[in-house]
This record gives sequence, C-alpha cells and structure tokens, in this order.
Amino acid sequence: MTKTDPKSQSGSTEKSLRELRDILEVVKSKVAGTSGTVSLLLSQVRFLRDHQSVISEKLDVHEEKLKALIRTAEEHEEKLNKLIASDEENTPKLDSIRLSILEIEKAIKGYSDMYQQNTDKIDGLDTRLTRVENRAAIPGK
Repeated sequence: MTKTDPKSQSGSTEKSLRELRDILEVVKSKVAGTSGTVSLLLSQVRFLRDHQSVISEKLDVHEEKLKALIRTAEEHEEKLNKLIASDEENTPKLDSIRLSILEIEKAIKGYSDMYQQNTDKIDGLDTRLTRVENRAAIPGK
C-alpha cells in the first residue's frame, strides 16, 4: 500500500469542497426562487379559502334562480304541448270550416257581380224612362 501525500489529499479535498459549494450555491438560488413562488401560491390559496364561502353563497343563490327558471320552462313546455295537442285536434275542424267559408265567399262574390250588373241595367232603364217621361211630358218623381 502506498501512502498518499497529505498535501495532495488536502488539495483534492479543497477542490471537492469548492465544487460542492458551487453546486450548493446553484441549489440555494433555485430554492430561493422556488420559495418565492411557493409563498405567492400560498397567499393565493389563503385568499381563495377566505372567499370560498362568499362564492359558494352566491353560487347557491344562482343555483336556486336557475332551478326556478327550469321549473318555469318545464311548465311552459307542458302548456305548449297541450296547445299543440289542442291544435292537432282542431285542425281538421278548421279545415272543413275554411272550405265552407271559401264556398260562401264565392257565392257572395257571385251575388255581388249580379248586383252590379242589375244596378247597371236599372240605371240604364231609369235613364230611358226619364227620357220617355220627358218626351211624353209625364211628371216624374
């Protein structure tokens, strides 16, 4: 076995210590940066915890309002479905009534046309009668 020189051992130990110190400095700076981030995150978590109950209360209020709106929408849906069913029942009746109304409108239009023709003929006859009365010297109305 050979004995190593104490000076060479102390030199290599110092070199190892310097390397360890350099590594520890890097680790220390990274830990310091991380601790700042961690403290920021912890303050944010505390803030959220403090406001969690307020947020929960507000969400509960909105949840109740939403449930009320959903109930109202369901009630309206039921009413709409009843109206649709009623409309489906009444559609055939309305169709037959519409056909009857169309026939009545056609008949009235025909009577209107005939009335117009008769009025024109009556006006013509009235004009002729007035001329005849004037020529015959018959007093008119």
